[in-house]
Amino acid sequence: MKVTSVGIRYLLLCLAVGLAAVNTGNNLLYLLFAMMLSLILVSGILSERTLRRLSATRDLPPRLFAGSPISSRITLTNAKRFMPAFSLRVRERVGAIRVTAPDLWCPRLDPGCRMDFDTTITFHDRGLHRLKGVEVTTAFPFGLFEKTFLLPAETQSLVYPPIEAMPPLAARGESDNGVRTVGRGTTGLHQLRDYHPGDDPRYIHWKHSARRAKLVVREPEREVSRTFVLVFSNRLPADPLPIHREWFEDAVRLTASLASQAIHDGYEVLLATWDGASRSANGRLHLERLLRTLATIDVSTPSPGDRLISWTLAIPNPTPHLILVWDDPAWARIRPRCQRVWVMAQRAQPEEAAS
Repeated sequence: MKVTSVGIRYLLLCLAVGLAAVNTGNNLLYLLFAMMLSLILVSGILSERTLRRLSATRDLPPRLFAGSPISSRITLTNAKRFMPAFSLRVRERVGAIRVTAPDLWCPRLDPGCRMDFDTTITFHDRGLHRLKGVEVTTAFPFGLFEKTFLLPAETQSLVYPPIEAMPPLAARGESDNGVRTVGRGTTGLHQLRDYHPGDDPRYIHWKHSARRAKLVVREPEREVSRTFVLVFSNRLPADPLPIHREWFEDAVRLTASLASQAIHDGYEVLLATWDGASRSANGRLHLERLLRTLATIDVSTPSPGDRLISWTLAIPNPTPHLILVWDDPAWARIRPRCQRVWVMAQRAQPEEAAS
């Protein structure tokens, strides 16, 4: 509970009336002073009963990204049987510095009713966020005091790193040299050939088989998915500065954006860090797995079993995309073999692969 500006002036006026009553002995001033004190008592009782038996729930979408306003819904319920709730201000718990959300206003909530508030919430950083409750404040009935009650509405949410718009990586269905690759798996016709034992009977071309008096199989055309290898060196120098942590977050954001764009362009994405490597896959579910990894990734510390550099050297094809937080000399041998290299400390365009 805190006193409002109106309440401060009211208390000063009460004090002045009380001193005047004591000094003058005027019964009318004593009566006025007693009435003003009784209004303070009535204000406390009514505000307490207004906030009694209120409950709140919070509804958030399944995918949350840091730095972007996210549509959410707060439902406030008044479980009292007779008394409405008046002049309510609803907001996220004060002190949640990692979250920003606007205040919501409810002038009246009838007994046994509920009210839905459509609002937005912004998470300032990625990672696991625990929203512990919703604060409901009222200054009812006279605006002298603001009384706040914390309604339990705990929500634990994993917030993904923000995804920035990236240019298309390549045209889908083309190889690195621009030639369309073929094989088995789609409806486009690539060629006709003789039937071999073990071939799928569904691909037998019966008209050509009757014309040639032998079984002929149609070999359909397909697009061969390519692999987009992302190598993220999630390490900082021995004595990191605060700016290194900012560069680290920039690197996480870039890695998430590249993975999203690559999957959108039809690539199979493989993400490797000092903490391990994912499997190569595509599709929305795989992107969700990568974003969950990047949402909780932290700075890795050196250990005797580190194999990321040797693992990257062993990649024959395709060449990886390397993302560095700082210009780490340990990656000097790898950088000429990479298709692109991003160094967050340089704040420059990515290095192209060496010819």
